[in-house]
Amino acid sequence: MIPDCVSETSRELRVLILRQLQYMAMRPCSHKTLVILALGSRAIRLNEALFILDHSGLHDEAAALLRILIEVVVNGAYLMVTGEKEFNAFVAHPIVSMGKHHLAYIKLSNHQNSFTEGFNQVVATSAAEAALRSGRTPKDSSWTSESVFKRAAVADAVFKHSLFCDLATTSYVDGHDFIHGNYPALVSIIADLQGETLSTKEVPTGQDAMLHGATSSLLGYALSLDQHFQMDFHAELQRIILSFASGEAL
Repeated sequence: MIPDCVSETSRELRVLILRQLQYMAMRPCSHKTLVILALGSRAIRLNEALFILDHSGLHDEAAALLRILIEVVVNGAYLMVTGEKEFNAFVAHPIVSMGKHHLAYIKLSNHQNSFTEGFNQVVATSAAEAALRSGRTPKDSSWTSESVFKRAAVADAVFKHSLFCDLATTSYVDGHDFIHGNYPALVSIIADLQGETLSTKEVPTGQDAMLHGATSSLLGYALSLDQHFQMDFHAELQRIILSFASGEAL
């Protein structure tokens, strides 16, 4: 059973962030601001999906979504406080990566003739231009050289809380195996196949931590949006924080 205060706090934060996004969308916005707002919208949907999965008993799948949710809010907060170089890399590097994978497919598959030479040239040119914009090369596996923890630390230092670092070192790490399909993510499934069940003392603790992590992710993003864009949601956020900390439903 999901604690009422956690479920209700997440719902309140989803509503609040949506209001923040609407507040900003009514004003002239740069492309960077629109990306930051889009990450907030994605965080809302991931949080809601996570609670739906957990309510359906799909706790491992919810844990996988939590890792994605944390990276989304950390990326958004990091982009709020870093310069155009990192933002350009965030936007352009996926095209660099696409070009690399396209070239690898042509070289390693038996479908060299699946694409015209003209199409291959367009992909290569787009990837090269994106590399110039992003400052990243096909050898780079990510759009940034900073780890998720370092991105979280940069954001926390500016927004003066430790929410993102706490999430990056706990729930984000815990979700690794569920994202990548590693062995630890299979232990409970193997137990089910053998007609066994995990200790009832173990499951709720991890589940509660996961749901708190999902709620804290939204809280960190709402606080960051409010401070970065100088909104007027401070009093409402403080009310939510006090209620969440006390464990009482709003």
